[in-house]
Amino acid sequence: MDKTIIQATAKDLPFVLSLQKKFSNQIGFIPKPAVEKYLEAGKVFRGDLNEQEAGFLLLRETPCQNPGVFSIVQAAVKLDAQRHSLGFCLTGRAEKAAKEAGGKLIQAACREDLDSNCFWQAAGFTLVAMRAGGQARGQRVLLWRKAVLEGTDLRIFHTPKYNLGANGRFCKLSKMEEWKLVEQRPIEPIDIERACL
Repeated sequence: MDKTIIQATAKDLPFVLSLQKKFSNQIGFIPKPAVEKYLEAGKVFRGDLNEQEAGFLLLRETPCQNPGVFSIVQAAVKLDAQRHSLGFCLTGRAEKAAKEAGGKLIQAACREDLDSNCFWQAAGFTLVAMRAGGQARGQRVLLWRKAVLEGTDLRIFHTPKYNLGANGRFCKLSKMEEWKLVEQRPIEPIDIERACL
C-alpha cells in the first residue's frame, strides 16, 4: 500500500467535512468556517492511500494553555483505509510539524470509551491526565501525550483560568475542564485488532 501525507488545502474541505461528519461521534464537530481557517493556516494534513484520500489530521499549537504544546484536534481515517499504518504516518507528520515549529510535545484528548485510545498507546503516546466528560455522554476524557523534544516532561501543565475558545474569544474554564494527572503505571498490552493501525 502506497501512503502519502501532504498539507491539505482549501480544495480538501469537502473531504475533511465528509470524514468529520462520518466520525462525529468519535472526533466531535468543528464548524465549517473554523475548518476553513485551519486549512488556510496550513494546520491540516491529508493522508492518501494508493493515491486516494483516506484520512486527515488537524494540528494546532496551544500557546495560551501550554507553551510548546501542540494538540491533535481531530484525526480520522476511512474505515477501509484503517490497519494500513496511515494513522501512524499522519501522527508522524504532526510530530515533525510540531518539532519544526519549536514544540516540546504533542497531545490528543480522547473519550475513555473509544477504541482510539488503543491507537494512541500504540503510536507511542502516554496517558498523563483525565478530566470529567460532558453531560451528554458522561464519559471521562483521557489526555495522551508524546514528546517531540527529547527530555520533555509530559506532565507539564499551565492551567489558565481562561481559555481561548474556537471563536477567538477568551472563555472561563469550568470545573469540568480541569485535568487531573493520572498515576503512571505499567502499560497494559495493546490489542492490535482494536488499535486500527
